[in-house]
Amino acid sequence: MFRVFGSLVHVTGQIDVSPEDTPTSAPEPDVYVTSAPAEQFWRREIGPGDLLLVIEAADSTLAFDTVVKAGLYARAGIADYWVFDIVSRRIIVHRDPSGGTYGSVIAYEYGESVAPLAAPRATIRWTDLIPEHLAGDGQEEVEVRPVK
Repeated sequence: MFRVFGSLVHVTGQIDVSPEDTPTSAPEPDVYVTSAPAEQFWRREIGPGDLLLVIEAADSTLAFDTVVKAGLYARAGIADYWVFDIVSRRIIVHRDPSGGTYGSVIAYEYGESVAPLAAPRATIRWTDLIPEHLAGDGQEEVEVRPVK
């Protein structure tokens, strides 16, 4: 992630969402990419218009991340939302938000690659974030972390 977006990558932190959800929801995605460096946001919240990519890592939270959080992010108009499904070792890519849902949801299996909308020439694979020797058979707990 850092290789593609550099200082625009943030590991955890609160973001602002759509006005109807803001009073009750303050999501903290595992990783997100903004359109400007962090110092641009010292005086204001990071809002949906600032977000190029939002990523959640899911093991026991897969249903919550793919239903509740996906709806939250779709209502906010976040164009590129990815869920790293730790157990099944796949990347679930949500795109084309409209009316509180994503029009496109595609799962990329282990070994396949996907390009972020904000960097269409860059490809990211599961193994870029979790080395193959740590991924095991999908039954162990592994930590998703950005590769520098």
